Amino acid sequence: MARGTGGWPETEEYLVSIEASECAGTGISAEDRALTLRAAGAPGAVPGDLVTPGHVMPLLVPEHLNTRSALPAFGRAIVAQHTGYTVAAWCDVLGQDGDVAGIEESMALAMRLSAPVITVENGALTSGAA
Repeated sequence: MARGTGGWPETEEYLVSIEASECAGTGISAEDRALTLRAAGAPGAVPGDLVTPGHVMPLLVPEHLNTRSALPAFGRAIVAQHTGYTVAAWCDVLGQDGDVAGIEESMALAMRLSAPVITVENGALTSGAA
């Protein structure tokens, strides 16, 4: 793999899969994955907070690649502002039928998990509670 200045990769790079060490479930549910994401991005996180293998695949995106899309940088900034975390995650949310969930089902899941929500409306990023 090619490394750029400062040891950063030249392109996006997937890291080893992870799971929160305190995860009591199988790791595959939305709740388990949310727990893993909170553990991985928590201020003061230490290696013992995670185990491998897991069901979350971290993706390292070097700062210089964020110029392709403003969403990753703005998303991280909004997450940090509202939660104190310094990482952001994105994924497709699956509905009860196994297909990609619609907005109503996604918002209901966010409310159930007390998860902050970032939306893009008319090209503007906004954030708030579900």
